[in-house]
This record gives sequence, C-alpha cells and structure tokens, in this order.
Amino acid sequence: ALTSVLFALVHHPGTILAWCLYVSLGMFLGMVRYKSDLWGSMGLHLVWNLLVYSLLLF
Repeated sequence: ALTSVLFALVHHPGTILAWCLYVSLGMFLGMVRYKSDLWGSMGLHLVWNLLVYSLLLF
C-alpha cells in the first residue's frame, strides 16, 4: 500500500480521480511484481505509458 501511494505521489496527480487512478495502477503493478518479477511490472508500465501517450497524441 505504501509503494502505491509513493507511485501516485511521484506522478503528481492533480485531481482526486487522477490520485485514485495512480494508486490503483500502483497496486496493480505491485501485484504483478509480487506474482512475477520486476521486468513484468516494468513492461506493463511501458505498455500503459505507450497507450496513454498514443491516445493523447492522436
């Protein structure tokens, strides 16, 4: 739970909705890290960022 809050703080959420999204994403990435390895959560984070940036740019 603490790492999820830190994940959200590092991403500077501007609204309550963004805060909830980042905390949820942090918990999900933490669960992936717990179940697999660091590369799995890093890869998922990369895919998430690519999806978000592609939606913002197009």
